[in-house]
Amino acid sequence: QIGLSPGCIDPYNPKVVRSAMGAHFNLSWMGELSLSKFKGYVLVGADLRGEPITSLDPIPKKWALIMGSESHGFSVDVQSSLNKLVAIPKIGEGESLNVGVSMGILLYELTK
Repeated sequence: QIGLSPGCIDPYNPKVVRSAMGAHFNLSWMGELSLSKFKGYVLVGADLRGEPITSLDPIPKKWALIMGSESHGFSVDVQSSLNKLVAIPKIGEGESLNVGVSMGILLYELTK
């Protein structure tokens, strides 16, 4: 399921829908994200300071991947709720990947 935090971009903004190529209509939306809905889950946050996702062992049975803002990261409240911070290992000096690309890589690693 996909949940969005208050104040994030409208997922039905025409530019967002166009860039997602219709994926919106094949997803399960949970509405506004509330971390209280995830009791019993390991909250995994994507962060450049996290441990490499490839070394997350074992992968929790029940997890929720939390992505922060590309420009601001996590709010203090969200940061304090996370159980694990993970990062995508990279080579070279590139700054970072965008949220969409990062989420795809992290979801692949968490579900393989």
